[in-house]
Amino acid sequence: MTGETAESGVGNVMDKGFGIRSAIVRLIQLLGAVIAIYMMATAGIKAETRIGAGTGWLYGQPDILFSYRPEMNRFAFGFRIAYDESESSEYGAYESTDSSTYIGPVVSYFFTPENPGSFYALAGLYQWTLELETPELDESDSASSTALYIGGGYTYKFKGKVFVDVGLAFNTGDQLFVETSASSVETTGGEARLVLGIYTNK
Repeated sequence: MTGETAESGVGNVMDKGFGIRSAIVRLIQLLGAVIAIYMMATAGIKAETRIGAGTGWLYGQPDILFSYRPEMNRFAFGFRIAYDESESSEYGAYESTDSSTYIGPVVSYFFTPENPGSFYALAGLYQWTLELETPELDESDSASSTALYIGGGYTYKFKGKVFVDVGLAFNTGDQLFVETSASSVETTGGEARLVLGIYTNK
């Protein structure tokens, strides 16, 4: 595949999927607005607010999770923005870089929210974009999808308003595939997560 062919192919895919992706983005924005309205509607109610960062920050890869759970409620409503990047040289000596971006709302259900530690189940609806670049060949490819992630884990709140969150999440949708002349990536985007952050109860 030449750089010109790769660019043309990606362009055709983007043209065909433009309307669908635009609708998806609007849906995610709407869900984010609903979460914001819910937070404002319960502003007078004591609630737990969390802001956490994933381990990707150690490698310069942002991963931010924000959540809001009204007191005596097992459900937490939040939003996540994450970026993950890795390098490979699948064919020959050319290095390629693939990256995934996740943006969207997350809903978690805590089984024992009254305790410092609790198991939880989660569902996240992300706008997931997978990109692949081979700079030396001036080639790139990208694909995107609305990804429904289902998973769970365990969270613990320490004294000093610090919490840790460990869990797994799996994509229930299709795989994404991208390729250049030097490399290709096919993945479902499943993830293991380790989040460290702070919380408040106001």
